[in-house]
Amino acid sequence: MKHIYNPTYAAFPQRLTTKAQGTAAVSKIFMTLLIGFFLLVSGKSFGQNEDMIPYNNNFNQSSDFSTALRSDGSLNIVNSQLRITGGTGQNDSYEGYVMINNRKFDIKAGYTYIVSFDAVAYDNAQASAGVVQLFANSTGVSNNNFIGAPFGGSVTVAKGVATNLVRYTIQFVAPSSSVEQQFLALKLTSAQRGNNSALTIDNLSITGSCAPTAPIAIGSGSCTPTSLDLKAEGASGTERYQWYDENQNPISTAITANYRTEHLTRSTTFYVAKVSSLGCASQKVAVLARIGNPIPPTVTSDAKCVNGNQTITFTASGAGLNETYRWYTAAGALVTEGATFVRQTNKEYGDYYVVIAGSGSCQARTDINVPDNNPNPSNPTAMSINQCGNGSVKIEPIVEPGMSYIWYSAAGDYLGEGTSYITPEFIAGTAPVNYVYNIRKVNIATRCESNATAQVTITVTPIPEVSAIMGQAAVCQGTTGVTYRVPAISGATYSWVLTPDAGSSGATITAGAGTSQITVNYPTSTYRGRISVTVSNICNTYTSNLSVQASGNNTATGNIIEPDNLEIDKLAVFKFMTNVPEAEIEAIQWFKNETGSTSWIKGPTSRDWTIDQMPGNIDGFRVAIRVRNPSVACFTSLGNLGIEGFEANSFYIDDLPITPLPVELVSFKAQRHTKGVNLTWATASELENKGFEVQVSTNARDFTAIGFVESKVGTTSLRQDYNFLDTKAVSGTRYYRLKQVDFDGTTSFSPIRAVTLNAENATASAYPNPFDDAVVVTLNGTEARNVQVVLVDAMGKVLQQRTEETSGNSITVDMRGITTKGMYVLYVLDNNTKHTFKLMKR
Repeated sequence: MKHIYNPTYAAFPQRLTTKAQGTAAVSKIFMTLLIGFFLLVSGKSFGQNEDMIPYNNNFNQSSDFSTALRSDGSLNIVNSQLRITGGTGQNDSYEGYVMINNRKFDIKAGYTYIVSFDAVAYDNAQASAGVVQLFANSTGVSNNNFIGAPFGGSVTVAKGVATNLVRYTIQFVAPSSSVEQQFLALKLTSAQRGNNSALTIDNLSITGSCAPTAPIAIGSGSCTPTSLDLKAEGASGTERYQWYDENQNPISTAITANYRTEHLTRSTTFYVAKVSSLGCASQKVAVLARIGNPIPPTVTSDAKCVNGNQTITFTASGAGLNETYRWYTAAGALVTEGATFVRQTNKEYGDYYVVIAGSGSCQARTDINVPDNNPNPSNPTAMSINQCGNGSVKIEPIVEPGMSYIWYSAAGDYLGEGTSYITPEFIAGTAPVNYVYNIRKVNIATRCESNATAQVTITVTPIPEVSAIMGQAAVCQGTTGVTYRVPAISGATYSWVLTPDAGSSGATITAGAGTSQITVNYPTSTYRGRISVTVSNICNTYTSNLSVQASGNNTATGNIIEPDNLEIDKLAVFKFMTNVPEAEIEAIQWFKNETGSTSWIKGPTSRDWTIDQMPGNIDGFRVAIRVRNPSVACFTSLGNLGIEGFEANSFYIDDLPITPLPVELVSFKAQRHTKGVNLTWATASELENKGFEVQVSTNARDFTAIGFVESKVGTTSLRQDYNFLDTKAVSGTRYYRLKQVDFDGTTSFSPIRAVTLNAENATASAYPNPFDDAVVVTLNGTEARNVQVVLVDAMGKVLQQRTEETSGNSITVDMRGITTKGMYVLYVLDNNTKHTFKLMKR
């Protein structure tokens, strides 16, 4: 799309010289107007904040605008662009006008108009720049000329490649009295002569608003609660100010440049706007009234990154009203006060720091390093980091005063700058994998960099998870070559042990003792014992055991495995384990027994029994198993169970009764809440229950107590409901469990519940937007912690990367270093959750 217009956003209120019936005719008039002059046009007033609606236009007509060429050459449409040229091949200039036909516009007094367009000037050799200016008159083109008054100034279009157009803007305020019924034209001239000189224009728009430009706002602060003075600047003689409270409600009496707040006990963001004589308000600018420590100052310098003695001037910024800068040596000796600090590199090098000092004792410190005659910092130190399992890694090199680090990928791609870097999430496989980053040290104030980079190697290592030993638990005596195994993890160690019961001996490991799989030979005599394996790597160690038997008359056994968290009316899956080899299980039949009944009710014949809604009246389960060939493992204790299909070679595994614990927990939930995480649980019965210790973890392994909920009754057979609200929960995944405590000190643990607070469900926001000097980001949770802040421009270039400490549930991001208007993206990494905010610079 090259040419854009908007029938819902005003450029100039228009008066049509001809009438049109219906919306179709009106649309045609708008399209005709657009084709002649690339305008964004509407009949609405300028004070409205409406988004532009783009429309395509082929720009293939020339009958709807008039041209007045005042030189040799041409002025017409070429390749859907407006182009004016001088004489072909001549060292000539160009001059001409482009006017909208049959349209007159009202130019409103006091309105601000913005003319924007893409353009490029070019010729064969000389630097032939072009000039674009806006003209108006009431008569139009006459005698190949447009005689009118210029307004709004002009812009010089630089020479470049013919196809590389650059965006230009002219902004002006209309005169104090309105000018009505005006024709509009562009005057296009060359700044100097050149062979085949030309000027191309595209995507031009004119918009207007009665709103003035935004003011400049200056905040202030205090160490202790008090009233604060805020200040605004930039209003003209016909404009005034309007101050707003933190909810952006106008403060009726606050209409001057200075505003004194009420007594404040916390940092508060106010807003201020300029108001024109027409009553139109500019966009609001946030102003921070700070209670507590100031924001650390920003320091720049005029240092040169070349060897040799030099005088460096360091400049601090960021102070509010009634605040000053103080410069100290690293030992704390005051050197000077003021915004600038001058040092000689041959004798005054070393570490210093600067603070913003207010009326109280609180200060905000920024460390600086004054280099010696070699301004480049020392090279950084290589690092090796191990990451256990999935997750991001926060890389934190040694922090030196006044220094930061520039981060690169292994391929050399720029990733950002800061004293730390949080990687994307790594996914662990079955073997350790290395990931490489590179860092370069940089002096924050001088911007001089180290000569070399250092490598950061992150080894992502899988976590050995507890796994059962797989293999035959019962074999015939004298069986050889029986294999047992656990999941293989590259780099892990495996230690297998055969432990015979009293009176047994003769089983040996014949192969694989140091691997994930072993081979065992059993003696010809009866053998009973235990196989153990300990699996270990840098991330975890676990031990699994398997009871084994080798005889001529083995007993088929097993047990039913209940769900970890058995809740009434919830999904429940029951499984079983047995010493019968899986290949030898010929048939399965599940049964259940209900409360008050002696009958067994048939269930499924599948390997597992899945119950969609767990009832509360089940006393127990059993499963009947028929063995295909008992002689394979010498099972002799099999028989007829008296049920169809299990008349021989069969046995039961019983889970009767289901014995309740002293506290029967029937439900336990962790759910997101507007104030954090809400935990709810219920008990079906309690016996000598003292209460529940609520515990939380960020890795599901290491838990800490965050509260205790006492039992309501101690002992009861009636349902009891409990809840606990974790108001300090922060973004990321948190794991909760209950530690149930009896009066006699006996404890038991509930299943673990996980809840994730992320950017989609956390109440994170950033304001003001558009921004000026600062952006306040509110986050989920109230506990103090450090968050990572990264600011990039529209092209993805990292402009800021640093760590901020939360105050309550918010941080304030200093944006005073951003001076160019446009779109920016702010990333805030809070624990493992990344919040993304698209922001506009005023």
